[in-house]
Amino acid sequence: GRAAPFTNGKRDTTPRFSPRGASIAFVRPDERDRPQLWVISLKGGEARKLTDVPGGVTDPAWSPDGTRIAFVSDVDPDLLPDDHDHKKDPRVSVVRRIRYRADGLGWRGDAFRHIFVVDAETGETRQLTGGEGDDSAPAWSRDGTRIAFISDRGQDRETAARSDVFVIPADSDDAAPELRSEGLSSVAAITWAHSGSAIAAVASDDDVCGAGWQSWIFVLEEGKPPRRLTDDSINPAGGYAPLVPAPEMRWAPEGVISFLADARGQSAIYQVSAEQPEDGQPAPAARKVVALGSLMPSVSFTSGARVAVALSVPPDSAGDLITVNMVSGETRPLTESNAEYFAERPAATMEKFTITRADAEIESRFRPRTQVPARARHTRRAARRILRHIQPPAADIGDQRLRRAGSQPARLLDVRRALHESRPRRLGRRGLSRHNGVR
Repeated sequence: GRAAPFTNGKRDTTPRFSPRGASIAFVRPDERDRPQLWVISLKGGEARKLTDVPGGVTDPAWSPDGTRIAFVSDVDPDLLPDDHDHKKDPRVSVVRRIRYRADGLGWRGDAFRHIFVVDAETGETRQLTGGEGDDSAPAWSRDGTRIAFISDRGQDRETAARSDVFVIPADSDDAAPELRSEGLSSVAAITWAHSGSAIAAVASDDDVCGAGWQSWIFVLEEGKPPRRLTDDSINPAGGYAPLVPAPEMRWAPEGVISFLADARGQSAIYQVSAEQPEDGQPAPAARKVVALGSLMPSVSFTSGARVAVALSVPPDSAGDLITVNMVSGETRPLTESNAEYFAERPAATMEKFTITRADAEIESRFRPRTQVPARARHTRRAARRILRHIQPPAADIGDQRLRRAGSQPARLLDVRRALHESRPRRLGRRGLSRHNGVR
């Protein structure tokens, strides 16, 4: 199909359909470039801005009745007002904790991410969680009375990379979060059972191997130890919070959990039964619904998990949307955004092979070298010539300069100048140009 723009913002992201499908909530930066929550009707018209929180908005999640939206926002006790003059009133950054910064986020100081709820009509906003700990991935129970979320709050958060599942009443402003994942070391994604009696989690019970590296599906029931549903043959996807949100997972009324997982170098959609097997009976293995020989970074399921929409990224394409029949496994393409481009410029094929090292089989991938355009070849040659002058080979790139042992630093400006000298040389107004440079 052909995609058509529905909103007109510069960076509209994270769309979420309301439960009845009448509107879409999404994230758009405000005039201060802070991401805020907006809502637009599917009938069209202008989007309405719902939030105005200083810490921005991530992880929006509709309540089951469509009247409220939970989200995550940064709460910084040292946040300065927008009109603060740093020249007249300079401030010093003070480190008070071990984890004062984070990969991909930079300086954190004493800021923490917490759970908020906003009224979808009035925009009235309430903060539900507080304290020391980063909260993420809010998930509503089906009756709308509770919100489960993932958090690293705890006495050892400064020295241990662990996370847990907590549950909090949706209508309370001061209730203490209730721990639901005792026995697990880290959690990456969660979803409620249709009955609201349990929570499924993409998690790990290994203190060394966290959920970001190898995870399993667990069932969390109040007063019971976590129950594992999957084995080591698959790795359920959990994202990389807060930079990469976890793919959606769905617990259907029939007791089947649908989720995205990786196995042997490719992604697939799986289903596993959450039912407790009878005494002495083995747990049923996860069923592979569809595997397309590609990566599937994200997926979304209908409320009953009968149909899924997935982003499929095969080796010979930049990625497109497909629909998946969760019963038959049949797929149908929704978009073909780059079909014409790749028809004229086919991508390199990927070959699979297996090598053996120390009695272990390692499945590998190889992408043969393709014909590189002359202009790109020259760019690489020019870069190699410059890098030869900044030995040793492992050049340290930092502070906007290239350094080499025993010499003055060579600034990136020198690199740009060397590349500029080899740009196409025009001969007169109608003359020929020699394409051996870069722009």
